[in-house]
Amino acid sequence: MSDLINKYSQIIRELLIDLGITNKEVLENTPKRWIKFLESYSKPLKNDFNDFKTFPNASDDMVIAETHFWSICEHHLLPFFGKVYFGYIPDQKVLGISKIVRYIQYTSKQPSIQEELTQKIADTLFEKSNAKGAMVLIKAFHTCVASRYSNGWMTTSAIRGMFRENKTLKNEFLSLVHQSKFEMLE
Repeated sequence: MSDLINKYSQIIRELLIDLGITNKEVLENTPKRWIKFLESYSKPLKNDFNDFKTFPNASDDMVIAETHFWSICEHHLLPFFGKVYFGYIPDQKVLGISKIVRYIQYTSKQPSIQEELTQKIADTLFEKSNAKGAMVLIKAFHTCVASRYSNGWMTTSAIRGMFRENKTLKNEFLSLVHQSKFEMLE
């Protein structure tokens, strides 16, 4: 059993009792499960991913990919999850796509807010790819919002370089992401 479970289980149990919860199984085991859940999302980030693999490429055509992610809201400690759509315009090299996806998965494993997560991914993608432009769009479902209101969806975007300057590129990215979003639902 982890030190955190030993240290905080009783405190969480008392909170549940004060909230009127009387189910013995919940009072006995939920504090442990909740602490284990938080532990899984609270490991310090040790790898700064400086070793993004790049490959020579003369193309300057847009590269777009997507991945699922899970995170927890740093304000409420409840999950939010969805898709990250990312694209960039290469400049003589392309990034290894699996490294970008692993970076997104790794980065989202910290308590965060979607707005900051979007900016961090865009900054890293732009910097590590030495791209002419980069764009990130995240569409996520926030359980902290949905549990209190009727809608928990939120969309954020971050734009760097050519995507900011060239509306045609920005619209192409958004159009391709829009098509992909609806294919996901089929």
